[in-house]
Amino acid sequence: MVSTNDVVIVVNALVRTLKDQHVARKVVLECAKVNLPIKLLILLFRNVVGKVAPQALHRMLDIRDKQLSTGVATALPPCTNMMKDSMGLPCVHVIDTYLRANAGSLQVTDFHLQWHLQPIATLPPLDPCLQIQEPDAIQPRGRPTGATARRARTARREPSGFENEEASS
Repeated sequence: MVSTNDVVIVVNALVRTLKDQHVARKVVLECAKVNLPIKLLILLFRNVVGKVAPQALHRMLDIRDKQLSTGVATALPPCTNMMKDSMGLPCVHVIDTYLRANAGSLQVTDFHLQWHLQPIATLPPLDPCLQIQEPDAIQPRGRPTGATARRARTARREPSGFENEEASS
């Protein structure tokens, strides 16, 4: 026995949970726009503070501190774009370019959209209820319901002697 009421309860619970998570995320993003840690107020981040998530900027600081602030001029290995492809953050080569240019601040376009704090105006909001689809119909096994015609047998046997006698009389 299947109860459709259970499905409605689950869908409503999912919708409530998603709305609560959305509200919580909005609060975190608004706080990130307003609360600016002092260590992020440097020339390298001048154009991106308040526009890019602080978590991304802290990661960029870690990369800069580990890779570039050794004080010894060492050649960087060739760029493989691994950081850009995997995390959506500028790699150490981009940071080095901006630091060597002495003019530079990272740009918002250097970061993947997932790190942007500003809403993306081109995308409409998603309604989670529209994402729920009907389940796929499965093909039942066995004879289809309502089928009445049986297949004609193609291999017929020879009648026995008794059946031949009865048929001839």
